[in-house]
Amino acid sequence: MVALIKSKIESIRKTTWSKIAVGAFICVALLLYALASNVAYAVSVNGEFVGYASTVSEITSAMDSVTATASGALGYEYSLESDVTYELTLGHPDESITAAVEEKLLNDIDSIGKYSIVCVNGVPFCAFESTEAASAALGAYTALFTNENTVSAHFTETVSIKVDYADNQLLAVAEDFNSSAAGVLNVETIDDITEDSVVPFDTEYIMDESIFTGDTYVETEGENGLSRIRREVTSLNGTALSSATLEITCISAPTTAIVHCGTGQRLSTGTYIWPTEGTLSSYYGYRNVEIGSTYHRGLDIAAYTGTDIYAADGGTVIYSGEFGGYGYMLQIEHDNGDITYYAHCSKLLKKCGDTVKQGELIAYVGSTGVASGSHLHFEVHPGGGDAIDPLTVLP
Repeated sequence: MVALIKSKIESIRKTTWSKIAVGAFICVALLLYALASNVAYAVSVNGEFVGYASTVSEITSAMDSVTATASGALGYEYSLESDVTYELTLGHPDESITAAVEEKLLNDIDSIGKYSIVCVNGVPFCAFESTEAASAALGAYTALFTNENTVSAHFTETVSIKVDYADNQLLAVAEDFNSSAAGVLNVETIDDITEDSVVPFDTEYIMDESIFTGDTYVETEGENGLSRIRREVTSLNGTALSSATLEITCISAPTTAIVHCGTGQRLSTGTYIWPTEGTLSSYYGYRNVEIGSTYHRGLDIAAYTGTDIYAADGGTVIYSGEFGGYGYMLQIEHDNGDITYYAHCSKLLKKCGDTVKQGELIAYVGSTGVASGSHLHFEVHPGGGDAIDPLTVLP
């Protein structure tokens, strides 16, 4: 019985030590796991602590990324100048350590900065401190080529804005954006323009035998019309490239001018010849005579009765017959409106309405009417008005 009791006690003692050993093992394992979970690389840039990285590859990846970004911003192969150190220590790794290292390294590069970059066809052109400033500069440049008629305006190049690191020199380009962009950025505009345009009147010419060649008569005055034209004008940097008519509205139609052009044969030459041969017996003006007017309105050319009398110029006979003290007389109206008188004739050869040419025989010298002898009395009335001295127009 005693032996059985001793055996039970020994069995219980062995079981307790086993449990204690397992428990101790578990505790040690947990401690080692906890210590392993808090091991990390403490990263510093230029002596300034940045954070903890779980692996060295995270640090080198950030450095490579910064080198690539800086090279792209500067346009040449950039070598990292910052001092990056890391050592294994106790610490909890940061999930954003790569981004933090990149930001620190990039901020330590004096020649670049993070800006709003205006890119032309994918190539950085200039940079601004903010996206709002970049957008405003592009809008102001576009506005240089727009007006109240502009319906659309766009760059012919691919223009975009991106936030990224860029060379600081791109800020200087942006300081005078309007002038620096000339020749780099091209703005195409479309204007919808409505303008009034004069429509010239046509002229209809009518050949008219009733008036002399070279003379014209306006039957209807021409008047210009007015049209309202709507056009679409495409321009590049303010210079028109093309224009398309969209709509034409008639405001007022033109009135056609009707002009008669003379085709009739001109009878007059515009000059005068002596109407007969003879001797000047009395001049134009005041005179002292017993027979006839004391103020002589023409010339008296003494000649034998029956001497030929010729038309001093071509024209139309407007009077043929006896005329008081003038005796038998002819009156000829010439193309320019002048009227010539041929008086004291012995015989008239033309009747009223006849047309005569210059030098054509029209009558014979006589002494009819109030006359002191056989002669031709000749008068010239310019434009059908008062008589003038015939010697001023005769050769």
